[in-house]
Amino acid sequence: MIYEYHISYVSMWLITIESSFIAMGSYFFFDSLYILQSLVPLSSYQYGIILSITSIPNIILSILSSLIIYQLGNSLSALIFNTLIILGAVIFTTLLTLSITNIIYLSLSAFILGLGSESIYIIQSTMLVNELNKDKLPLSMSISTSLTRLGNIISFLTIIPVVNGLGRYIYGFWYAVVVCILSYIVNIIYYVRRREQIKHRRLVLMKLNWEYIALIYVTIFGYVIIYPYRTYSNYLISQRYNLSLEYSTWILSIIDFICLIMIPIWGIVINKHYKTTYILLPISLFVGCIGYGLVLVEPITSAIFIGLYLSSLSSSIWSYFSYIIPKKHSEMGYGLISSMTNLTLAIMYPLIGYISQSGLISIVIVMMGCSLSSAMVSFTLMIIRFRS
Repeated sequence: MIYEYHISYVSMWLITIESSFIAMGSYFFFDSLYILQSLVPLSSYQYGIILSITSIPNIILSILSSLIIYQLGNSLSALIFNTLIILGAVIFTTLLTLSITNIIYLSLSAFILGLGSESIYIIQSTMLVNELNKDKLPLSMSISTSLTRLGNIISFLTIIPVVNGLGRYIYGFWYAVVVCILSYIVNIIYYVRRREQIKHRRLVLMKLNWEYIALIYVTIFGYVIIYPYRTYSNYLISQRYNLSLEYSTWILSIIDFICLIMIPIWGIVINKHYKTTYILLPISLFVGCIGYGLVLVEPITSAIFIGLYLSSLSSSIWSYFSYIIPKKHSEMGYGLISSMTNLTLAIMYPLIGYISQSGLISIVIVMMGCSLSSAMVSFTLMIIRFRS
């Protein structure tokens, strides 16, 4: 449903917080997969395959989930997808609890988890796009992303202490399952408060243009690529600098601390001066390229640079999409982004896992190359935008 009336800041905050917490359980469980990777009795390559399988169903099914959201509305669709997330998380964690490390069984549970995870991220975006006016959308998207980063910070700071305190890595996964259940409770509250009527609407296909395609490229190779990097660099950083896994995890959490603080600031700036979006994109990606290189010299400085790059990139790229995707095509527009994102992750997780066996420097070269190519594309977008 599309609303054109004025939305107050109180309503904006309520919708923003709900959208963030509905998706937080999924983010939290995926964080546990990244953080506990070195403790699970599987090779990096096997683990990369399992992580890539969480992305495989959404290469095509993100478009299907967009149609489900289009017909059923955000609140009911979110309940369906969060149910799949909890089911996949519980099966995956139960298998490891029973010491069943058969990659086929773990992959099947990861597949179920993946069916719901990306779809809930689409809902997180469409909730904001469909219920807020354009004047509050960049700020709301920035706040939502920042709150998500708060969840990342909590997971990175608490999962390892939970594991150390209770003595087994599996308790870290069960802790993440509890967060998924709390997220589901928020989802139920949202469904009761905002239940939409099911309407059978005729689907209108979105026309793709060069700007949308270029921005998807930047999203894939500038933004999404950081997830496999964080998965494998944690252990490699601890090895390179002779650090404990807990301390290297803390270093990487600096990225989320900076995002938590800076994303709302960037959102306010973009909200007042929308052209800032086009300038921030290439600058943030160049900063990211430097940040990846610095990890070979000093990991804390690297984390600071990557945090600045990720915070400015997150704010600018989602604001940019909100400008160019028509409101009536929001489900389809964000669904296609999700499909391309998952295609990338399905390829990159096992690939980066394989490359990580050669050491940290190999991952850094790949990351710097992806950031640099994305920076050049976004720089071209900026020039075209200002000339027009």
